[in-house]
Amino acid sequence: MNHYWGSFDWENTFSLYTVDDSAVVFNDALPSSINKFVPNKVWSPSKFPKWTSRSLKDLITNKNKAHAIYKRTKSISDYLVFSEYRAQCKRQSKVDNSVHINCTEVALSSSPSNFWKFVNNLCPILKLVQHTIN
Repeated sequence: MNHYWGSFDWENTFSLYTVDDSAVVFNDALPSSINKFVPNKVWSPSKFPKWTSRSLKDLITNKNKAHAIYKRTKSISDYLVFSEYRAQCKRQSKVDNSVHINCTEVALSSSPSNFWKFVNNLCPILKLVQHTIN
């Protein structure tokens, strides 16, 4: 962004205009540089496995909030709320993982190319396991 702003010939630009017009020129250049150099969205990888459903993610978020409340209050009722969320998370996690495994098995058995993509994605994991064993 410094290079972008440094590329303007500010002295000649401002010498051609009045103070008010120079301010307008500057205020026109400012948003264009922001649009050019400031990202609109920051991307970060998900903290959840690919097979995690939206409902499980919401349950985990609620469970973490309930746990924080329980840790702060040490109340039995807050612990029961947290415990119920934890049980729901475990149930939903098993359901989501089972659905993922079933879909993966169907995809692998129906298409040989999907099978080899799956195997190739596992190769780094397999190499790590072999290295650990040796």
